[in-house]
Amino acid sequence: MLKGGGCWVPPDNFIPGLKKLADEYGWALIYDEVLVGFGRTGKMWSIEHWNIDVDLMPIGKALSGGLMHAWRLRMVLRERFHKI
Repeated sequence: MLKGGGCWVPPDNFIPGLKKLADEYGWALIYDEVLVGFGRTGKMWSIEHWNIDVDLMPIGKALSGGLMHAWRLRMVLRERFHKI
């Protein structure tokens, strides 16, 4: 969802299509919840509208007004970071 440039809700197949491409090509799917997370769309996280599990989800501003950098990392990415 785009909030900074106005509200744009993607078509129902857009986010699942990105997830499919990310899985197919081994890309990390990053979904920014800073502006649209923490209940602003009717669910705790807006990604829940599509039942998608993402690799990286920035949520810092949603929790602390930008003072704290908070990240939700899936184990796959956490393991990749530790190898570097």
